[in-house]
Amino acid sequence: MKISQKRSTLFTFVFLVALGLYALRPSSLRAQESSGGSGSSSHLHSVGFGLGQYFLTGAFDNQGDDGLGFALRYNYLGTGDVFHLNANLLYASLGGEQDFKMWGFTGGVKANMIYLDTLVPYAVAGLGFYNPSVSIQGSREGSLTFGFHLGVGADLVINDQFELGGELTFHNPFDTDTDTKAGKVDLNGAFFTMMIRGGYRF
Repeated sequence: MKISQKRSTLFTFVFLVALGLYALRPSSLRAQESSGGSGSSSHLHSVGFGLGQYFLTGAFDNQGDDGLGFALRYNYLGTGDVFHLNANLLYASLGGEQDFKMWGFTGGVKANMIYLDTLVPYAVAGLGFYNPSVSIQGSREGSLTFGFHLGVGADLVINDQFELGGELTFHNPFDTDTDTKAGKVDLNGAFFTMMIRGGYRF
């Protein structure tokens, strides 16, 4: 299977899971959405640190290797218990033939789908900036580009202050090239992240 076909298949899977969770949300949650939410949550903010696997596709797959990366997240819960706003800082140094590195800063909306006691599955989508870079003849070359992300995950509330979470996210920086001393470098790719995360609620 070609790289582009793999990327399309995984993207479709993430999208269908998110759509399915949204369709299966209980009637009580739908009623809460319609009424604008209960506004009963006592925790409006959370910060978290994530560690997980980065899976590269497209040109990125030829420039670096799949490997571990990091993420920081800030989450804001508005009125009700359904929709959240979040901001994420991503970083991975993945080595490979061209010492591939990725920085990213994204923002988006997180939608809780089902409440299963303290386990809360959700879908997330948003936009952001990505900075893929490679090492060419000893020089670090990269390009800042816009892109989008889409994912699904689940949070487990441990107590009033702490939570754990896991998330599978597809990131698609828009296609870009960069000029180097060795000529143009293709930075047209995408990647998946599979993260586990700990967070503090306040």
